[in-house]
Amino acid sequence: MKRSAASVTAFTPAGGNNAEQVIATLPCPALGDNPLVSSVVIDAVLNFTGGAAVTGVSFRVRRGSLTGTQVGPTWTPAGTGPFVGLPLCVVDPVSGATPAQYVITAQQAGATGNGTVNYLAVSATAS
Repeated sequence: MKRSAASVTAFTPAGGNNAEQVIATLPCPALGDNPLVSSVVIDAVLNFTGGAAVTGVSFRVRRGSLTGTQVGPTWTPAGTGPFVGLPLCVVDPVSGATPAQYVITAQQAGATGNGTVNYLAVSATAS
């Protein structure tokens, strides 16, 4: 197994208040002499404060970039936040070479201001 990790603190994504935005980028684990794996597990814990008038927030994991393939379901916690210590876990059943990176995204609903990532720790484990 190989693992990579990243963390983000005090980050306000630029862009539209209700547009899906990248809040973290995670490089895929270095696989050394074993370029083929059966899955990559992405684990995250985040603290997110929604923008003014927010009515909900959805989080996603995507391969590569904001426009990449979504991995796992859209995660929409109940309430309007702030969300503290929220866990997120998805499994990407890759076949062949793993992607170069993953991104975690957030999309607010009803917001009149940008949200803020107060803290996000994320890791990817390839096996």
